[in-house]
Amino acid sequence: ALDQADGRDLPARWSSKIPAGLRGPDGFDLPLAEQTVEDASSEWTTGRKNVLVIQVDFADKPGAPVDAATLARILADRPASGVLEAMSYGKLSLVPTIPSRVYRMPQSAAAYRTTDSTGTSRNSDLHAAARAAAATDGYDVDAGYDMVLVVFAQIGMKHLSVVYSAIAEVGGPCLMAQGTRATEPLVHEFGHTLGLGHASSWDPATANPVGAGSSAEYGDIFDIMGEGPVPAGHFNVQAKQMLGWLPAADWADATARGSGLYRLQRFDAADATGQRAVRITKGSGEYYWIGYRQNFPANPSLLTGVNLLWQKPGQSRCWLVDTRP
Repeated sequence: ALDQADGRDLPARWSSKIPAGLRGPDGFDLPLAEQTVEDASSEWTTGRKNVLVIQVDFADKPGAPVDAATLARILADRPASGVLEAMSYGKLSLVPTIPSRVYRMPQSAAAYRTTDSTGTSRNSDLHAAARAAAATDGYDVDAGYDMVLVVFAQIGMKHLSVVYSAIAEVGGPCLMAQGTRATEPLVHEFGHTLGLGHASSWDPATANPVGAGSSAEYGDIFDIMGEGPVPAGHFNVQAKQMLGWLPAADWADATARGSGLYRLQRFDAADATGQRAVRITKGSGEYYWIGYRQNFPANPSLLTGVNLLWQKPGQSRCWLVDTRP
């Protein structure tokens, strides 16, 4: 189901299956298991992804939600695709198909925006109706496209009582954009379709930067999955590793390798190469990730220091850690 409202409401729901029998001579083979997960995720997160872009309107809200030239500029002329291609070091690209027709939905905008007990509109119903309408024109919405983006005017559709500009299925093919012409929310939502949750920060209640405190859901101001800008706000290094964009040769497990000098290369450029991340085990299933950002020249801490992230136990995402006194 569609359950991310402009990335504001729910944590990531990333699911990867590790096949049975991943055991080495000394028991469970963690490196093999991690490689298996990486290979499985890479099938979805790399390569050319065909995206069907369906424009819809309603009897009580007629007309094209976005003119064709604007849609082409946002998608076909590569701003959104280009950002993701740069972030992935050329491993992922979007290939949009944009029908010229605007499809009239079978129910009114007022009907679709009605909410249930959680304050959520009929998002999945609207997406299904749009796919059905495009199928009548011969578009193979089930097998012909990797992702389906439904675009419509602002009609007040909500998720958990929040009127969203874009929404996506985490780790799945469905997206919707409501009344937006901006690249940023689309890149954010494509991040959700790839399986990413939000880029948060940790707000400590004590002098310990990873001690007791609270999570700021959008607190990472350097990452587009938080409050970061496009194109500077690349997904963080843990996210890129999870997506298969940083293979094992491009990041170091310092806990496994031991003490030493680890030279980091920047990770936030399309042509970045070399070792771009270091992971340190903090506890069972808990890690620190270290990266080096250079896309924020006004921030001297990033120019001369590292981007420190905390992956908490049982989580597939990270929290930005502020170590300043």
